[in-house]
Amino acid sequence: MPTGGALIISEAVTGNGTATIKGTNSVLEFGAASSQSTTFSTGAAATLKLDDALNYSGSIAGLTSNDAVDLASFRFTDHPVITSVKGAGNVGSTTDITVQNATQSVTLHLLNQYLHEFMSDPAAYTLKDDGHHGTLFELLP
Repeated sequence: MPTGGALIISEAVTGNGTATIKGTNSVLEFGAASSQSTTFSTGAAATLKLDDALNYSGSIAGLTSNDAVDLASFRFTDHPVITSVKGAGNVGSTTDITVQNATQSVTLHLLNQYLHEFMSDPAAYTLKDDGHHGTLFELLP
């Protein structure tokens, strides 16, 4: 299995496609709006980086506590918080997690591939500094 590497897509991505992140320390970066559903492969320990998080509308599948979603456009110094977690946890449905700061709001759509894959409790998730002024969204182990 490959380790490391980055794929940066700097223009808007639309359509019905999907993206899969494989390999330890891999990064898939959408530099503009995207509606692509993204899947983290088993054991990926990778990052989905969203430079324009406000305009990402795809679902995210396979996310584990070893992975992260980098909300690069959400400055961590603006004190982002998880304000809402909604979803029944049914297979094929999404658990929708809203992150807000003083001026922005984004909802991440986590696809439940098995029953109750993603918790409906905000305490199951964390936000932290990505080291580049953005915000990392992660599942707690």
